[in-house]
Amino acid sequence: MSYRSRDNAGRRTGLGRLTRMTLNVCVTAAVGLLAPTSVLSAESWQLLLTHQLKEQQRCILGEILFVNEVRIGERVGLVGRIRCSDSREYDFEQQQTNQPFVIRLCQPAVC
Repeated sequence: MSYRSRDNAGRRTGLGRLTRMTLNVCVTAAVGLLAPTSVLSAESWQLLLTHQLKEQQRCILGEILFVNEVRIGERVGLVGRIRCSDSREYDFEQQQTNQPFVIRLCQPAVC
């Protein structure tokens, strides 16, 4: 297939589909390399949480409802809630980076 320019010279104009995809991959990789460490560490805690939910609770992570960083002295912990693909909700807590999460089934509170 050939794209014709306005002068119908029969030459291709613009970037081809493969070239655009390659360019997008390169830009995405460059942004990943230049990303701050907090963004990169965020991915590691999500991977750990996803794995731990799957192994311990038989939960496929559907959505992270909220997550907060909590300072405990000089350490930074995480507290949050997730929803599994089957609608169960769990609260999670991590006292320190790269430590296992404490995962509890979220029970509705009735007052």
